[in-house]
Amino acid sequence: MDSPCAVSAQPESVPTEPTQWDHQASLPPEVWELIFLNLDAATLARVRLTCVRWRDIVDLSSGLAERFELTFPKNIWMDGRYEPENLFRAARNAQLEDCTIVTVDHWWPALARRLVRLELVNCTLPFPVLMGMLREAPNLRQLHLDVNMPGEGGDLGWSFDDTLTDFVLPRLGQLKASFANRQLGRICPNLKLFGQLEPDNALFDDFGDMDQFVAETQGSLLGLVFALTPKLVEAMRRMDRLRLHRVQIQNQCEPWLVVQLTQFQRDLVEIEATEAVLTREDLCQIGRNVPNLMSLSVTVRPTEEEEDGVGSPSYLHFMPSLEILTVHHAERLTRIDFGRLANPRLRHISLNDTRDCVRLKEYLGRCGALQRLDMHACRLDSWAEVFGAVQQAPALLFLHLSCIRVESGLDCLTERVGQLQYLTLRACDVSKGMLLHLIAVCPGLRQVQLGLMVTVDDAVVLALCLGLPRLALLIVFRCPVTDESVGSLVRFGGDALQHVAIVDCERVTAGAIAKLGERFRVLYGA
Repeated sequence: MDSPCAVSAQPESVPTEPTQWDHQASLPPEVWELIFLNLDAATLARVRLTCVRWRDIVDLSSGLAERFELTFPKNIWMDGRYEPENLFRAARNAQLEDCTIVTVDHWWPALARRLVRLELVNCTLPFPVLMGMLREAPNLRQLHLDVNMPGEGGDLGWSFDDTLTDFVLPRLGQLKASFANRQLGRICPNLKLFGQLEPDNALFDDFGDMDQFVAETQGSLLGLVFALTPKLVEAMRRMDRLRLHRVQIQNQCEPWLVVQLTQFQRDLVEIEATEAVLTREDLCQIGRNVPNLMSLSVTVRPTEEEEDGVGSPSYLHFMPSLEILTVHHAERLTRIDFGRLANPRLRHISLNDTRDCVRLKEYLGRCGALQRLDMHACRLDSWAEVFGAVQQAPALLFLHLSCIRVESGLDCLTERVGQLQYLTLRACDVSKGMLLHLIAVCPGLRQVQLGLMVTVDDAVVLALCLGLPRLALLIVFRCPVTDESVGSLVRFGGDALQHVAIVDCERVTAGAIAKLGERFRVLYGA
């Protein structure tokens, strides 16, 4: 489903009741609802303003009303005298941003009880007022609380009182908040995912009670986005009902904390810890602790023995279920040797900041399920390390390369690679001859993005037009192409080509860009 359409809490034109209905207008409401379900949110908003009947059909359908988001004006002061001039009470989504909320009046309960998603972005309000607002919204499924709260016992005179949380939000499954405490956890009995937002209010001890929040939600909690601390690890060790599946660690914590977390959270299938720099030994231990790990995103630093030498990602041997791998390598480790490793379930691998990849081709060739390969700021002995593997990976659809340097630029593609559909090359050491050869052996490409490469010229664009009949999207960014490329696209672009962007190419004129817009949907101009 497309993203919700913003509906402002401001006056809007009022739909009128039609004086006559033709045979189409007399269709039953359920038929109109099926028709409207095929419309995008912006069109649906216009439909709602057509007449009273269509407005009621949209407003009374939960599937249609969820397409809209009620957006309040920014920088408003909400107190007992505030009342929205136009309140779309059928909205299932609402957002308040940069607001100061002293209290909400009689208009809030009728709106709140229909909401399934509520966002408070940089709003200031006391804790009791926040709890009062949430009390009226029992159907919330998603909640975003980026709030600033005056200090406990401050000018507004409030304190954390359990009587403020004598209710629950039984359907709330996802919560992002700039604070966490026991009281907030009590109202979320079925919470599945909690994301910790970085607090802005230094007067409030925002995450001092994170351990109490997790303790309250441990029976249902499956995912955490949080800062890992020794206090929290020790508290979580004692929670016998906590069975996390996914964690995203946001802070630069000590590596041993991540290892300890996996010792008692053995059901984890997804770990993201790019801020906590780990060693190969740390990752080997993590692999032993969580044998069903499916997704890993980490930053790896060399050990003293590996510095200025050759390292091996031997931890992959202990992760047989791995499907997604993202690795950032620290400097000083000159060569990464993939050796005889194999991950047959791996679907997506992303290698970043890797100086030299040794035997990468052989490793990728043993990853039979691989669908996507991303590489950034890496150095290779030759392009054969990548393109040779492309020929051996029958499932590979996506190849995204940026800032790749090679020692040898020898052509390495000898066979057609019909399965590859999405190609991105940015700031890579690829010769013009190799580009032309790549286009010739990859006829199935549907999307191509080329940027920051002096070898991408008019001849390359012409080859794209003539050699890729399925090409649907083309983006060329900061390359020495000219108006001649625009002419090639207009004359020879295939029927499948719909979206084109020529961005920051100094030799392409504004007139050519305008001509391009007559033939294609230009994503953005030069």
